[in-house]
Amino acid sequence: MACPDYAASGLAAEFGIAIARGVARAIDFAKGIIEGKPSGLPELAQDVLRVLSRQLVDLHNRLGWYEITMRIQARLSHQAQLLQTIPGVGPVTASAVAATIGSGHQFKSGREFAAWLGLIASVKLV
Repeated sequence: MACPDYAASGLAAEFGIAIARGVARAIDFAKGIIEGKPSGLPELAQDVLRVLSRQLVDLHNRLGWYEITMRIQARLSHQAQLLQTIPGVGPVTASAVAATIGSGHQFKSGREFAAWLGLIASVKLV
């Protein structure tokens, strides 16, 4: 299934309507379509675009909810708090890493963990 924003952009482009790049602009366009903003498109195209726009706005809202949930979990998790002390690691990354690796005791060193992440060449175990 195509991503709703690409599908909506493609359909609109078929009729000479350009949607500016960026999530915020695509969401604004979709909200306008849902609210019935005149588009000059044939009725069938408007119906399809309205369905795609609803899917896009719904997906955007669900992703926002998941992000908020992950930020809350990061505040509640001691491991996520420790991971966030690493420069560049925020609550979403920290929550994902903490959920994936658990205690982290399976790694013998920080270098082995970095290799598992794919940040450095694999560690040769002797």
